[in-house]
Amino acid sequence: MHSVNILVTDRSPESAENINSLLRNSGINIHVIHARTSTEVKRSLDNDAPVLILFADPEPDDAALGEICELADAFDVTVALFTDLREPDRLAKTLKTAACLVINSEQEGLLIETVGRLVKRSEAYLNRLQQQQHQEELEHRYNLLLDSSHDAIAYIHEGFHIYANRAYLEALRIKDESELDGLSLLEMLQAGETNLKQLFKGLSKGKFPNEALEVDVFRPDGSKFAASLAFSPARFDGEDCIQMMVQKRDAAAELKAELERLRVLDPLTQLYNRKAYATRLDEFISSGTAQGDAAAAVLYLEPDGYLNLQE
Repeated sequence: MHSVNILVTDRSPESAENINSLLRNSGINIHVIHARTSTEVKRSLDNDAPVLILFADPEPDDAALGEICELADAFDVTVALFTDLREPDRLAKTLKTAACLVINSEQEGLLIETVGRLVKRSEAYLNRLQQQQHQEELEHRYNLLLDSSHDAIAYIHEGFHIYANRAYLEALRIKDESELDGLSLLEMLQAGETNLKQLFKGLSKGKFPNEALEVDVFRPDGSKFAASLAFSPARFDGEDCIQMMVQKRDAAAELKAELERLRVLDPLTQLYNRKAYATRLDEFISSGTAQGDAAAAVLYLEPDGYLNLQE
């Protein structure tokens, strides 16, 4: 068990020492703090809020029960009146000033049981807090990975976007996620004979297609591209949603064309580079086009300051 605090308000520190010995001998890992006045109670609450304030026998002018309860309420700390029950009238009069627990000081087992229960509750709260922090950290890392992914991914709910990563925005040729606000997938997608409205209803009920859905995706600028959509259940900001991964069907052809373009063009002028030029010239000569009466010429241009421009 982790170490926690309880605060004992009493005119003498001996009561706190006795309670500390009692609880530790019962196996409860506890730190008992003594406070004589309401000012000391407030200071202890500010430093490290205890799981319990035991209101024992302080001087009435130094620490009134009503004042202690008000301080404890601000920190969500339980207050218990620790006294005997031999004077019920005096007890009833005291409880008229504030609502709190009452623990019979003549029955040590009640105090041990109460403190043990509060300690377990404190441990459970700290465990939940640690789990929540760990989950938030994992979600933050996942979101970073998701945003840097080369796969176009969006989270959707009832046919609308709630999140889209950078690759998805680039595929749609938009710069900001806010441009997706209010844009229905029913307006963006065409899937042949597939009823998209029924599809999205089925997704919300956990009915996912076994195969990728072939669609045409219409961008906000009016252009379109063919794609395959894959759906899977997901959660975003603690809410259930659908993850939609978009893969261009012609992505391989686009990549091949881009690599070929980079291979043959000069990156600065976007004209054929030396190797590509020589290849095209050989093809022209060997094709027979330049034979016979056909004429051909080579135009050589050297712009002023071109070397400086390259640098």
